[in-house]
Amino acid sequence: MAFIRIIAILWALFSFAVGFLNMFQLGMMGFPDGYRSPYARDIEWIAEILILACYAQGLYFLVIGFRPRNTTGAKLGMSALAALVLIMLPLRLVWTCPQSAACTFAYEAVFRKAMDHGQGG
Repeated sequence: MAFIRIIAILWALFSFAVGFLNMFQLGMMGFPDGYRSPYARDIEWIAEILILACYAQGLYFLVIGFRPRNTTGAKLGMSALAALVLIMLPLRLVWTCPQSAACTFAYEAVFRKAMDHGQGG
């Protein structure tokens, strides 16, 4: 049981660290010249929601880690898997989308405009 608590607390700390780093990255958009690309403006609200969800999952796992009741490894594993698939992977995808042809195609289909992420070529 102590092992499960340690894993839950470590996942919570990891979630807070990922949230903080992504919030920092979001705040640095437009640095140093103040220009924010159309892609950055389009994904800003999505990134904010995912970052808040990342902090929420951190709180959830922190509660699981310090809760006196028993938590099974299966419940913790399924919760971590759900958090990974629903929050962490989409958050990573938001920042790496311009490098993926499939993601660029999906972005252009959803937003009905060409991908402009501020990188010249």
